[in-house]
Amino acid sequence: MVVLEQEQITALYRHQNTADWVGETQMTSRWCECVPFTVNGQRYLASFFRANYINGFGSYKEMLFATTDGGVFMPKYEHRHISLHTISDAEQLIQLDADAVPPEFASLFVFTLLKATLEYQRSNRHVNQYFFHSDGELGPLVKMRADELLTEIGGALSITFYEELAAPMVGFTLIAAQRAETAR
Repeated sequence: MVVLEQEQITALYRHQNTADWVGETQMTSRWCECVPFTVNGQRYLASFFRANYINGFGSYKEMLFATTDGGVFMPKYEHRHISLHTISDAEQLIQLDADAVPPEFASLFVFTLLKATLEYQRSNRHVNQYFFHSDGELGPLVKMRADELLTEIGGALSITFYEELAAPMVGFTLIAAQRAETAR
């Protein structure tokens, strides 16, 4: 859970200069970094959490993800869970259901969320595995818009989705394209 004071929220969006904007990676707690972004002027926050087990809570097995064949997916040590928040008019941080994005700008939201993840990855090159919950359309929309992001940035990155993950988990690896070719 992310709890921010008013001055922290103000600091996160200090350099916002357009209605559709992605800020820089900021530390918001010992276990979480965030990237602020806006879509159609609405403020959002993509939070990147380390697994509870790595933070000293819970068990190793809680870190494993179920797969469609009844097995488990074992993430890398350095992976992150993405959680989304919106900022209310009263400057309150509200957990956002990943699938509750208004349909009229869902595609733009997802594209901007991918840019925010890319910003996080640029600041944390050792982290390249990302996971989030999606019970609805967000997961498929992220997969669809990922190719557009790769085209926009000129093929400098490779995104590989983990198709074996069981719903509601969606996961992907985001790495430099040159590293992706040597890793295959």
